[in-house]
Amino acid sequence: IEIGWGGRLSYGGMEPNVPARILLQITPLCLVMAIRSQMFINKLLFTIFIAVLLLTVFLTASRSSLLIAIVGSFIFLVFYIKMGRKVNIYYLILYIAIQFTLIQLISINNTEFYDKPIDRYSTILDPWSSPSSMQRLELIDKGLDYIDHNPIIGLGLENSNLYTKISIHNPIVLTWVENGFFGMIGFSGLYVVLFLIGLKCYKMKFFNDDILMAYVVVMAIMVFGDMFMANSYKRFLWIPSLLMLIRYRQ
Repeated sequence: IEIGWGGRLSYGGMEPNVPARILLQITPLCLVMAIRSQMFINKLLFTIFIAVLLLTVFLTASRSSLLIAIVGSFIFLVFYIKMGRKVNIYYLILYIAIQFTLIQLISINNTEFYDKPIDRYSTILDPWSSPSSMQRLELIDKGLDYIDHNPIIGLGLENSNLYTKISIHNPIVLTWVENGFFGMIGFSGLYVVLFLIGLKCYKMKFFNDDILMAYVVVMAIMVFGDMFMANSYKRFLWIPSLLMLIRYRQ
């Protein structure tokens, strides 16, 4: 873990949004392992893992990742109930206790860790107060303007930076700007196929497979998270979705 990017936590020299999304993709699988485990020590360890993962995501000050975590938690709950499972209140109490304890331990070490994340998260409901949010909205608006003038052909692969200077933070809009309507349709097909398979798994109650359910959750948050990224250049974020396809075919 290193401090960079204006005081935000990250690692591997990556922008904080990427490691935050990697950690979030691990979380549903850890949660399934914690729920399935019959041994208390294993359940406790996986719960600690989840608490550490979510706190680290929070400390990256990634606003999109916070939204992904909230959406992912809701999706997991809906899917879990769809499978006919019951929510374990005692496990929730255990998780809350561990998460609260971990937050307190970190604050004893350094309270400044929380300043940057809280400052950035406060702008989610008021994007006009954040220069970063304003810039992204302006880029999308500029991209839509280019689409309006030339929707079929596009500006050419990776040419949008010549016009917008900074990449548009939405892969579908970006693909349409650069590759035209048909390029956008082809690229969006990747998301559509994943969504249709996830929908079929949902209708079949995930074939009573907790791991498949977790992979579908990961796929859903991956696709949702992609909508806030400049593009899908981080190919390792697609690995859990490919694992979902493999698990589904099995």
